[in-house]
Amino acid sequence: MPKVLLPWFLLGIGLFFIGMITDNTDLKLMAKAIPVVVLALSVWGRGQMGRTVGIGLAFGAVGDVVLQLGHFLPGLLAFLIGHLFYVFAFWREQREFSPIAALPPLIYVAALLSLCLPGAGEFAAPIAVYGLVIGVMAWRATAWGNSLAMIGAYVFAFSDSVIAINKFLLPLSYASPLIMVTYWTGQFLIAASVPTRTE
Repeated sequence: MPKVLLPWFLLGIGLFFIGMITDNTDLKLMAKAIPVVVLALSVWGRGQMGRTVGIGLAFGAVGDVVLQLGHFLPGLLAFLIGHLFYVFAFWREQREFSPIAALPPLIYVAALLSLCLPGAGEFAAPIAVYGLVIGVMAWRATAWGNSLAMIGAYVFAFSDSVIAINKFLLPLSYASPLIMVTYWTGQFLIAASVPTRTE
Protein backbone atom coordinates (compact mmCIF):
# COMPACT_ATOMS: atom_id res chain seq x y z
CA MET A 1 0.00 0.00 0.00
CA PRO A 2 1.35 3.49 -0.83
CA LYS A 3 2.50 5.27 2.31
CA VAL A 4 0.20 8.21 1.55
CA LEU A 5 -2.85 5.90 1.82
CA LEU A 6 -1.88 4.00 4.96
CA PRO A 7 -2.96 6.75 7.41
CA TRP A 8 -6.40 6.85 5.79
CA PHE A 9 -6.70 3.07 6.07
CA LEU A 10 -5.83 3.19 9.78
CA LEU A 11 -8.02 6.27 10.33
CA GLY A 12 -11.08 4.46 9.00
CA ILE A 13 -10.45 1.48 11.27
CA GLY A 14 -9.84 3.72 14.27
CA LEU A 15 -12.95 5.82 13.72
CA PHE A 16 -15.10 2.73 13.29
CA PHE A 17 -13.93 1.24 16.58
CA ILE A 18 -14.43 4.56 18.34
CA GLY A 19 -17.97 4.50 16.98
CA MET A 20 -18.38 0.93 18.19
CA ILE A 21 -17.10 1.73 21.69
CA THR A 22 -19.24 4.87 21.99
CA ASP A 23 -22.24 3.31 20.23
CA ASN A 24 -22.15 6.11 17.65
CA THR A 25 -24.09 4.73 14.70
CA ASP A 26 -23.37 7.70 12.44
CA LEU A 27 -19.63 7.46 13.02
CA LYS A 28 -19.63 3.74 12.27
CA LEU A 29 -21.58 4.33 9.06
CA MET A 30 -19.20 7.08 7.98
CA ALA A 31 -16.02 5.13 8.76
CA LYS A 32 -16.82 1.51 7.93
CA ALA A 33 -16.13 1.60 4.20
CA ILE A 34 -13.05 3.87 4.35
CA PRO A 35 -10.43 1.09 4.76
CA VAL A 36 -11.74 -0.92 1.81
CA VAL A 37 -12.07 2.16 -0.42
CA VAL A 38 -8.42 2.93 0.40
CA LEU A 39 -7.45 -0.65 -0.54
CA ALA A 40 -9.30 -0.31 -3.85
CA LEU A 41 -7.39 2.88 -4.63
CA SER A 42 -4.11 1.22 -3.67
CA VAL A 43 -4.45 -1.58 -6.26
CA TRP A 44 -6.19 0.27 -9.09
CA GLY A 45 -2.99 1.12 -10.95
CA ARG A 46 -1.61 -2.43 -10.90
CA GLY A 47 -2.76 -3.57 -14.32
CA GLN A 48 -5.86 -5.57 -15.19
CA MET A 49 -5.73 -7.69 -12.04
CA GLY A 50 -5.48 -4.56 -9.91
CA ARG A 51 -8.55 -3.09 -11.57
CA THR A 52 -10.48 -6.36 -11.23
CA VAL A 53 -9.64 -6.70 -7.54
CA GLY A 54 -10.29 -2.98 -7.11
CA ILE A 55 -13.83 -3.38 -8.44
CA GLY A 56 -14.32 -6.32 -6.07
CA LEU A 57 -13.14 -4.15 -3.19
CA ALA A 58 -15.48 -1.37 -4.28
CA PHE A 59 -18.43 -3.76 -4.10
CA GLY A 60 -17.20 -4.72 -0.62
CA ALA A 61 -17.32 -1.05 0.37
CA VAL A 62 -20.89 -0.84 -0.90
CA GLY A 63 -21.72 -3.95 1.10
CA ASP A 64 -20.17 -2.36 4.19
CA VAL A 65 -22.48 0.64 3.98
CA VAL A 66 -25.59 -1.34 3.07
CA LEU A 67 -25.10 -3.84 5.91
CA GLN A 68 -24.43 -1.02 8.34
CA LEU A 69 -27.77 0.47 7.30
CA GLY A 70 -29.40 -2.85 8.23
CA HIS A 71 -30.16 -4.23 4.76
CA PHE A 72 -28.88 -7.80 4.95
CA LEU A 73 -29.74 -9.28 1.54
CA PRO A 74 -28.64 -6.27 -0.57
CA GLY A 75 -25.41 -6.18 1.43
CA LEU A 76 -24.92 -9.90 0.88
CA LEU A 77 -25.45 -9.39 -2.86
CA ALA A 78 -22.83 -6.63 -2.98
CA PHE A 79 -20.27 -8.89 -1.31
CA LEU A 80 -21.21 -11.81 -3.56
CA ILE A 81 -20.51 -9.68 -6.64
CA GLY A 82 -17.22 -8.59 -5.10
CA HIS A 83 -16.22 -12.21 -4.58
CA LEU A 84 -17.00 -12.98 -8.23
CA PHE A 85 -14.51 -10.30 -9.27
CA TYR A 86 -11.93 -11.93 -6.98
CA VAL A 87 -12.70 -15.32 -8.55
CA PHE A 88 -12.10 -13.89 -12.03
CA ALA A 89 -8.88 -12.17 -10.94
CA PHE A 90 -7.47 -15.34 -9.36
CA TRP A 91 -8.61 -17.52 -12.27
CA ARG A 92 -6.73 -15.31 -14.74
CA GLU A 93 -3.54 -15.97 -12.76
CA GLN A 94 -4.02 -19.76 -12.70
CA ARG A 95 -6.49 -21.36 -15.11
CA GLU A 96 -5.86 -25.01 -14.28
CA PHE A 97 -8.87 -26.73 -12.74
CA SER A 98 -6.92 -27.87 -9.64
CA PRO A 99 -9.53 -30.16 -8.01
CA ILE A 100 -7.26 -30.86 -5.01
CA ALA A 101 -7.27 -27.15 -4.20
CA ALA A 102 -11.07 -27.25 -4.13
CA LEU A 103 -11.27 -29.79 -1.30
CA PRO A 104 -10.42 -27.60 1.74
CA PRO A 105 -12.92 -24.80 0.91
CA LEU A 106 -15.55 -27.35 -0.11
CA ILE A 107 -15.27 -29.13 3.24
CA TYR A 108 -15.21 -25.84 5.14
CA VAL A 109 -18.26 -24.39 3.41
CA ALA A 110 -20.21 -27.65 3.63
CA ALA A 111 -19.55 -27.87 7.38
CA LEU A 112 -20.52 -24.24 7.95
CA LEU A 113 -23.72 -24.49 5.92
CA SER A 114 -24.74 -27.70 7.70
CA LEU A 115 -24.54 -25.77 10.98
CA CYS A 116 -26.17 -22.51 9.90
CA LEU A 117 -28.77 -23.32 7.24
CA PRO A 118 -31.28 -24.97 9.63
CA GLY A 119 -31.63 -21.67 11.49
CA ALA A 120 -31.42 -19.40 8.46
CA GLY A 121 -35.12 -19.55 7.56
CA GLU A 122 -35.93 -17.35 4.55
CA PHE A 123 -32.23 -16.55 4.16
CA ALA A 124 -31.26 -20.20 3.62
CA ALA A 125 -31.08 -20.10 -0.19
CA PRO A 126 -29.14 -16.80 -0.43
CA ILE A 127 -26.76 -17.97 2.28
CA ALA A 128 -26.16 -21.26 0.46
CA VAL A 129 -25.39 -19.43 -2.81
CA TYR A 130 -23.11 -16.98 -1.05
CA GLY A 131 -21.30 -19.81 0.73
CA LEU A 132 -20.75 -21.55 -2.60
CA VAL A 133 -19.30 -18.38 -4.15
CA ILE A 134 -16.92 -17.65 -1.27
CA GLY A 135 -15.84 -21.31 -1.42
CA VAL A 136 -15.05 -20.90 -5.11
CA MET A 137 -13.13 -17.72 -4.32
CA ALA A 138 -11.01 -19.57 -1.73
CA TRP A 139 -10.52 -22.43 -4.20
CA ARG A 140 -9.19 -20.15 -6.93
CA ALA A 141 -6.92 -18.33 -4.46
CA THR A 142 -5.54 -21.71 -3.37
CA ALA A 143 -5.15 -22.89 -6.97
CA TRP A 144 -3.22 -19.72 -7.81
CA GLY A 145 -0.75 -20.57 -5.04
CA ASN A 146 -0.24 -17.00 -3.87
CA SER A 147 0.05 -17.21 -0.08
CA LEU A 148 -1.32 -13.71 0.53
CA ALA A 149 -4.39 -14.36 -1.60
CA MET A 150 -4.94 -17.78 -0.06
CA ILE A 151 -4.64 -16.60 3.55
CA GLY A 152 -6.73 -13.53 2.76
CA ALA A 153 -9.48 -15.64 1.22
CA TYR A 154 -9.67 -17.95 4.22
CA VAL A 155 -9.53 -15.10 6.73
CA PHE A 156 -12.36 -13.42 4.82
CA ALA A 157 -14.29 -16.70 4.85
CA PHE A 158 -13.72 -16.97 8.61
CA SER A 159 -15.11 -13.46 9.08
CA ASP A 160 -18.23 -14.40 7.15
CA SER A 161 -18.47 -17.61 9.17
CA VAL A 162 -18.58 -15.62 12.40
CA ILE A 163 -21.38 -13.50 10.92
CA ALA A 164 -23.35 -16.61 9.94
CA ILE A 165 -22.85 -18.39 13.26
CA ASN A 166 -23.68 -15.27 15.26
CA LYS A 167 -26.81 -14.57 13.19
CA PHE A 168 -28.19 -18.04 12.55
CA LEU A 169 -26.73 -20.45 15.12
CA LEU A 170 -25.83 -18.83 18.44
CA PRO A 171 -24.81 -15.35 19.62
CA LEU A 172 -21.06 -14.97 20.09
CA SER A 173 -19.34 -12.71 22.59
CA TYR A 174 -17.36 -9.93 20.92
CA ALA A 175 -18.60 -11.02 17.50
CA SER A 176 -18.58 -7.51 16.01
CA PRO A 177 -14.90 -6.63 16.63
CA LEU A 178 -13.82 -10.15 15.62
CA ILE A 179 -15.81 -9.87 12.37
CA MET A 180 -14.35 -6.50 11.48
CA VAL A 181 -10.74 -7.31 12.34
CA THR A 182 -10.77 -10.53 10.30
CA TYR A 183 -12.73 -8.86 7.47
CA TRP A 184 -10.27 -5.99 7.09
CA THR A 185 -7.34 -8.39 7.42
CA GLY A 186 -8.73 -10.61 4.67
CA GLN A 187 -9.36 -7.68 2.34
CA PHE A 188 -5.91 -6.24 3.07
CA LEU A 189 -4.20 -9.55 2.22
CA ILE A 190 -6.21 -9.98 -0.99
CA ALA A 191 -5.23 -6.46 -2.05
CA ALA A 192 -1.59 -7.12 -1.09
CA SER A 193 -1.55 -10.23 -3.30
CA VAL A 194 -2.00 -8.15 -6.46
CA PRO A 195 1.33 -7.99 -8.33
CA THR A 196 2.74 -4.60 -9.23
CA ARG A 197 1.98 -4.25 -12.93
CA THR A 198 1.11 -1.42 -15.28
CA GLU A 199 -0.16 -3.24 -18.37
